Amino acid sequence: MNPITPGGSAPRTMALLRSWAAWPRSLFLGVCRTLLIEFRTKLPQETRFCLEQLVGHGVKPLTNAKPDRLLAALLAAALLPGGCTTPRPTELRGAIDHTSAESVRQQADFDVTLAPARDGSVCLRFTRIEITTSRVTRFYEKYIEYKIPGETDPSKNRKELLPGEYIPVPGEEKTESRVLGPLAAATLDIAGTSVTTDAGGVVCDTGEMILGQFDRQKLADNAEVTLRISHAELGEKRLTITRKKLLEALGIPQDVQGATSDEGLRAQVRLDPVAPHAGDRVRVTLLVENQGLKPMAKVIGRTFSRHAWLNGRNFYLGTVLPQSKRAFVRTVSVPATLPASDAAVFATLGIWNLNTGDQLAAERPVAVPFTIPISVASPVQR
Repeated sequence: MNPITPGGSAPRTMALLRSWAAWPRSLFLGVCRTLLIEFRTKLPQETRFCLEQLVGHGVKPLTNAKPDRLLAALLAAALLPGGCTTPRPTELRGAIDHTSAESVRQQADFDVTLAPARDGSVCLRFTRIEITTSRVTRFYEKYIEYKIPGETDPSKNRKELLPGEYIPVPGEEKTESRVLGPLAAATLDIAGTSVTTDAGGVVCDTGEMILGQFDRQKLADNAEVTLRISHAELGEKRLTITRKKLLEALGIPQDVQGATSDEGLRAQVRLDPVAPHAGDRVRVTLLVENQGLKPMAKVIGRTFSRHAWLNGRNFYLGTVLPQSKRAFVRTVSVPATLPASDAAVFATLGIWNLNTGDQLAAERPVAVPFTIPISVASPVQR
């Protein structure tokens, strides 16, 4: 039995170590070099590093040492003063070997945009989307470094690549959206009003809720409103619409080339029905005609009345070219119950230029008075 194996004789092993400890140090260095040459691939990493330190003195290798004596010599070398000490290896990161993307979470969501108007009504288009959040992990080559105690030159430390082992470094999260199609037949809440989309995911504001919000804004091109839109399962969105984007969606021309003039402006108001009853909905049309030789730019009308249901309604005409007409329609709801004194409702439509917010010159017909004759009896009472 080999005396230095775990099953060997302890007294005999200690005796061998004590006798070999008296060998010249050069002998042990030679033994270490021999181990490196003949048994390198079979030695653990720490042992190889230890031997490399010992043979760094240039001693020639021994070639007639038996394997059992070589192993014992290695143990004896560790017992000598100033002998080899095995440092703790340090992990180092090399070049990127490969990457891996993993999905962190997926979330159903929706998007909303302005859509082209239908029959003069502002429309919104809803789209169903899927939001995927992923993270890309980079895998770097893994090295280990054995630092020589007391050595100040890092280049003398030994570095070794560990094949098949990598150091993972997680990257930042990345979010991507994928359109799944229209949000069809969906019930949503828009600023407190419940609506349902059609098969194409479109809903049109026939009740003029969006136009009504712009009615309360200043008469300026940069006015805007923000809509709070919520879905029971998909959450909430906010959509900000500028007046410029609103007019684009309504198909109202806003740009004009060259000089403009308001001369030749003619306007009239038409009602449908002409003589409504209490509780009816009335279509109020502002018709503007340019009888001049130059275009009129960004024309807007606004109602004035002591009746809240008729007051402050904006009519957008935009650019009116010479010898042409443009019209805009608003729908108002006559209250179901009215006092007898409201059998005739008076109002005026003033006309502005949206560029400046100033009313047009007083000598031209810029104020169009009109009267709505109303039967105060509701349809139920008739």
